[in-house]
Amino acid sequence: MEEKKNLFLVKVEDLYDQIADLLAEKRLLNEKVATFSDSEVRGAIANEVPTIDEEDGWE
Repeated sequence: MEEKKNLFLVKVEDLYDQIADLLAEKRLLNEKVATFSDSEVRGAIANEVPTIDEEDGWE
């Protein structure tokens, strides 16, 4: 029974995510929303190659 409940909750979360995505898409299509490029937001670092640190503690 608990497994069915967890599966149901996952499906509900997925639906909420889809609703949020659709609302954002609708807003972008229907309103004049200012958008910014990656380089406008992050500056010159946006064009740098990312570095991978294997010892960063996120394993």
